[in-house]
Amino acid sequence: LSTRTQEEYELDTSTHCSFWTRGALDDFVKFLDSLYDGDFTPHLYKKFDHHTQNNLSGGVCDMTALFLWKKNTPFKIFNSASAHLQGLPFIDHNVNLERNYSENEFKLCRKIGIKYIEHQSKNYQSGKVKKVAVRTKSGSVHPVLALHFQGRAKKYLPMFCETYQINYLSYFTYQYYKYYLKLKALLN
Repeated sequence: LSTRTQEEYELDTSTHCSFWTRGALDDFVKFLDSLYDGDFTPHLYKKFDHHTQNNLSGGVCDMTALFLWKKNTPFKIFNSASAHLQGLPFIDHNVNLERNYSENEFKLCRKIGIKYIEHQSKNYQSGKVKKVAVRTKSGSVHPVLALHFQGRAKKYLPMFCETYQINYLSYFTYQYYKYYLKLKALLN
């Protein structure tokens, strides 16, 4: 599961890029059955009140349930948001954010509003491109295992599939290419 460092009332964990055992899934379903009439009800009301009083988006949802379950389950849960901190490939929490596990971790293409991803090399025998995420402060790179194109970032997925990177050059080149195709269709 993917859990970032959080403020007191965020309480969110995501399932993207997750693998579940049958035992953990059964345990989570049992947890859901008791969520609204058990020990966790006060947490849910406090979170809801915090969002309402501060005019914040979000609230109580599946991500809240996952966070509370993860915090209280006997199952050992790997946090994919911090995989890169353990020397493993980068598993993106949300490509719209410069944070993955903690604040200001990764370089962002600010005008586009999504993480900067580049390709370092291409293995021509296998046809595979090595994609990397770039750390904000150190400039160090982490090989990318998975990116989460969430919400408004979904429109950039075709660009990424064509160019294997997210940067200003790939963005403007891709936009020009789309314009060229439209213009070509109009002229034909």
